[in-house]
Amino acid sequence: MHNKIIGITFGGYCPMHQGHLECILKAKKECDEVFVVVCGYDNEPRALELGLPYEKRLELIKNYFGDDEIIKVIGINDTELGIDESMSMGNWYIWMDAVMAQVYTYIAKPLISEIYMYVGEKKYAEDIEKLSMDIDIYPILVGYDEKTGKRINNISATDVRNHPQKYWNKITAPFRPYLTKRILITGTASEGKTALVQDLAKYFQCPITTEYGRDYMEEQGLKDTDLTFEHFLSFITGQNLYYKKALYSPGNNGVIISDTDNLVTLMYAKAYSEMPKMKITKDEYLALYYCVKHLDKDNITWDKIFVLPPKNNFVDDGCRFMDQASMEERQKNFDKLMGLLKNFGLMDKIEVLFSDYSGNFNRVKNYINDLYI
Repeated sequence: MHNKIIGITFGGYCPMHQGHLECILKAKKECDEVFVVVCGYDNEPRALELGLPYEKRLELIKNYFGDDEIIKVIGINDTELGIDESMSMGNWYIWMDAVMAQVYTYIAKPLISEIYMYVGEKKYAEDIEKLSMDIDIYPILVGYDEKTGKRINNISATDVRNHPQKYWNKITAPFRPYLTKRILITGTASEGKTALVQDLAKYFQCPITTEYGRDYMEEQGLKDTDLTFEHFLSFITGQNLYYKKALYSPGNNGVIISDTDNLVTLMYAKAYSEMPKMKITKDEYLALYYCVKHLDKDNITWDKIFVLPPKNNFVDDGCRFMDQASMEERQKNFDKLMGLLKNFGLMDKIEVLFSDYSGNFNRVKNYINDLYI
């Protein structure tokens, strides 16, 4: 057995993008084994904002390279090491000792002939050259033109976080759901939400979610007067599944659009709990409210919410509850919905669409187009 050439590359990977992959794949071509080091601090604001703490990034990247026999993924928690982001030489020594300690658990030190560090920053290459350790480590600078010295694939994780849709094709697949812009179109019944969502989906070729409760009722042949607490609970969990399916869809191109959400379910549950002829009580409504509070807190977030106020003629399509067809009742429901949006802390995401269908379509279209600039 010959001694092995080891490649090491590292990053915060928040998110992982093509620039990172250039280092990793070059190392894979040139080395016997490659160690991808996922670094991070506890409670990093940029990571927590995306729902990508250090532990989640480590998990995603381990799964991403799980079937690769050459690549090993290891984690370094910089907070636990007690180092800061200054990248002083003292920090480099502490960090490299921690990395090599993990490398040696995979390959015994005597079996390593050479170690190369693949980096995408000139400063990192210069610092690594200064390291005097008991084993030589050589930096390899990746992503620069050898003649001009200029960066070839000029992209950073900061660029991606700030403009994810602009750089969508450069983001690795496991991280895309965390950078997807999530748009909600909501309002009361018969305001054209479904048509607007379907037409936007065709225009942008993006995943959408439909209203799970309505789909379920049509499938089961249920009327509004049949609905119990258990039905509403099914609507809530089903709507969450719709959302996740769209978010993790292979067709996700940076945007998903949802036709209503769980707050609409709560709007109807609240309205029906106030009507003696319906089968849901006020106590059951409160239970549903706290269920949505719990589920949506960790699972559903919206980047933008477009609200359609009641103004159109109410369409009797055979599925709608005609007791709420009057403009007065629809306005009451709309007020309930706006109250829920406020209670869930979403008012800063809201834009009310007062135009006709064409004007509303163009407003949402322009909003989405601007994301890709």
